[in-house]
Amino acid sequence: MHEPPSDQPTPTMPPILVADLFREISQHLITLLRSLTADEWHLPTSSSQRNIKDIASHLLDGSLRRLSMQRDGYFSPDDSSRMRSDETLLDFLNRLNSDWEKATRRLSPSVLLGLIEWADEQLADLFESLDPFAPAIFPVAWPTADCGYQSRQVGPLRAGLGRDQPPSAQRSSCTSRRRTSRRAVFP
Repeated sequence: MHEPPSDQPTPTMPPILVADLFREISQHLITLLRSLTADEWHLPTSSSQRNIKDIASHLLDGSLRRLSMQRDGYFSPDDSSRMRSDETLLDFLNRLNSDWEKATRRLSPSVLLGLIEWADEQLADLFESLDPFAPAIFPVAWPTADCGYQSRQVGPLRAGLGRDQPPSAQRSSCTSRRRTSRRAVFP
């Protein structure tokens, strides 16, 4: 069992370590996706113009990028993978998602499912090997009882981005920050 370092403040509620659940959750997703007919893969979702296959592709993208960056230490030198100066964070993420989804529309559901299965198995191994109290590759700050912040590994952080302190925390009161606090730790 991993323990928080003694030099960090003890949270008012201990973190809930959930890395060992990722493998099971992924298996449920794969079972669900395998149950779909060819037509069902192309059904619309409540997520704008995305269909089920697009959402599955989006999840695969997050798994592959997480493995590439966190496990393999690879960050693309390609400028198209970086945020442009004229882009908002939301525009940047939408562009990355759109580029990936367009490319993977050429893949069959069977190929996509095989890739998800392979990547999520690798990702589960990665999550289970990480110390959730070690410095995060992309830290996300969670408020503590005294309204301070501590960084924790959180995942799957599909966007691959995090902030030391969310902008909303700078504008909100201590009380409202505590209400939005999450304690699950997922490397």
